[in-house]
Formats: sequence, structure tokens, C-alpha cells
Amino acid sequence: MTTLSEHILSASQALPEGALLTADQFLHLAPRSAVCTALARLANAKKLYRVSRGLYITQIAGKFGLRPPSPESVLDAIMARTGETMTNTGAWDANALHLTSQVPMRVIRLTSGLSRKIWVGSMEVELRHGEQWQLCLGDRLAGMAIRAASKYSSLQDLTKIHRLLPESDWEEMLSLMAMLPNDLAQPIRNFMTYLQRPIVFVDLDNVLVVDNYFSGYQTIEMFKHANVQADPAGYLDTWPELWANLMFRQGRSNLQAIHDEFNPIYVASTSWSHYLDQADFIEVFKRTGLPFVADNLHDAWTTPKRGMKTRTDEIQAWLDANHLPGQPVLVLDDLESGACLEKSQLKQAGRVVLCEIGIGFIDDKLAEAQRLLRAQILSPQ
Repeated sequence: MTTLSEHILSASQALPEGALLTADQFLHLAPRSAVCTALARLANAKKLYRVSRGLYITQIAGKFGLRPPSPESVLDAIMARTGETMTNTGAWDANALHLTSQVPMRVIRLTSGLSRKIWVGSMEVELRHGEQWQLCLGDRLAGMAIRAASKYSSLQDLTKIHRLLPESDWEEMLSLMAMLPNDLAQPIRNFMTYLQRPIVFVDLDNVLVVDNYFSGYQTIEMFKHANVQADPAGYLDTWPELWANLMFRQGRSNLQAIHDEFNPIYVASTSWSHYLDQADFIEVFKRTGLPFVADNLHDAWTTPKRGMKTRTDEIQAWLDANHLPGQPVLVLDDLESGACLEKSQLKQAGRVVLCEIGIGFIDDKLAEAQRLLRAQILSPQ
């Protein structure tokens, strides 16, 4: 081994992990051509690792022998050398935020510099030129969120991101809206519109269904028999009077008024969901003159029933799992199945309208519901 090579190795071993070696550091020992030759020979002899043209890193002594430096330490050294900004890709951040379980197989980093490839030992690292909106928030939570949203921007994904981020980070993410490409900005705008839509929990008995003959029992029995028929829809057609009279007219009209003014998202909080599934409920709403409810059911369309003792427990469990901060809430229930709501925090917060047994969602209850929703929209909490 030549004296020059020994000097280079000795100097490299004194450097921190990931530090870069270049010919410029050793020009006081020999001409540039000799230093470049010595660095290349050390790399060929596996004494150094070549990162890219003219850049080298040294081996690190670990528990299990010599190893290359970590990619992060090498990238930190490159950023310090070049002044570039680097950060993770949207795919990497989506995994870190648990939007997906898929782990990127390739190591890719976004950079404010030119796109290129480097090597850290035998690992290829791709540096890909990023846009300003991808880089300006760096590795802060808001920056991770906006990059993750560029890969996962469905309503469900944005809901997860919104629930994960503190309000200050969410606002910081929204500050980038003017920079975003339209195919990312539009889903976020749609989500912000969705965020303003109230959640309305709808019980059926004594709210929309007040007839003792055309009742939940008759409806459940119809579906029980229809679901074993070769033509379920045809079987349901055999009793048109049930669908015409199941929901009383004033209740339907008043719920339509709520929908026309507030465009809410609906959650079934009725005991009927013990017996009917989501497809059955959609069929019921469409057949009884409430297609707007069928078309606007939340993905989590009913309150949980298993392990719940009261209606209050059901609604609170649903809110804990699905409610977004600032989203208005209204519970339409009755004084029988929803009696427990009378002393609940939801009632005290102005979120509950309780209908009288056998009377239902009449005009004075409509006025109360409108007042409660307007108050939440004007003074969001």
C-alpha cells in the first residue's frame, strides 16, 4: 500500500459516519491525478465505497464487522456539501403515517438539486428532483402529510390524515394549497367541503316511523323472506302499501328540509341494524321516499351495537372512531330508545333532538334541529 493511500485511509477513519471524501481534501499530499488514482484503487480494493463520481465514503466498524454508512448519514453529508434540501417521497411518508402497509422497495429521496443516482455500499439511492410544495415543509408532520396525500388522496385517506394531524399542522399543510397541482388540490378542496357537512344520526321508530301497523317488525320480516327468494326485489314489490306508509309524510318532509339546507351525511342509529344490513337500509330509504338518505350514508353507516349498553354508548363510540374535529353533529332520536340521551353530554352541548313517542319528527322538532345545526355552523367548536 502506498503512503498516499495510507494517509487517505487514516484520515477517513477519523471522520464521522457518512462523511464524504474527495480529492480536494488531499491535494496537499499529492497532485490531483495521483489522489484520484489512489481513491479509485482504495474503492476497487473495498477499502472505500464510491458514492458517485469523485465522492467516496469509508467503512464503519459495526457489531458484525465492517459495513457501509447508513444512507441517512450519507445524504446528510451531501446536503451539507451541496446546500440541497432532501426529504422522503409520498410513498415513504404514507407508510410512516400508516395509510398503507406497503413498504417502498427502492430508496428514493426528493431533492431540490438535480436528479441522479448515488451508491451507499451496494445500495442504489435515487435522488429525484422534487417540486417546491414537496420540499418546503421538509420532514415536519405537515410536510409528510401533504406528500402522503399526493399518493393517497381518497376521502378515507384524507380523513385519516386529518384525524392524525394536530390543527396547527393541518393548517400548515393547507397553506400550500396555492402551490399544489390540481389533481391534489381538488381532492383536498372536496374534503374541506365534506368536513363542513353535518353528521346526522337517524333513529327510525318514533322519529320517522310512528305507525303501529306499518312498522319495523313488518319491514324486517319482509327482508327476512325476500333474502331467501330467487328475486328479492320482486318479493319486496308485493307489498307497496308498506313502503308508501312506513315513514310518515311530515317526518319525511322535515328530514328533506334538513337535507336541503345542510346537506348532511347520515348514520343509522336505529335498532333495525341488528337485523338489516347496509344494502337493506338503502333499499328501505329508496322505497320510502328518502333516496337522499340512501345516497348520503356514511361509509360507517350505522352505530356499533356489540358491547354497547345504551344509545348514548353507541353514538359516542361511533364519534370516537369517525368524527372529524369541527364537524357539526345532530342526533334525531326519541324519548323511548333515546331516553339515556336526555342527560348526556351530547344533549348538554346542543346536539340532540328527542321526538315524542308516537308523534315523531314534527315541525317543532324540525325547528329545533335547524337551530342546533345553525348554531354549530356559525360557532364551530
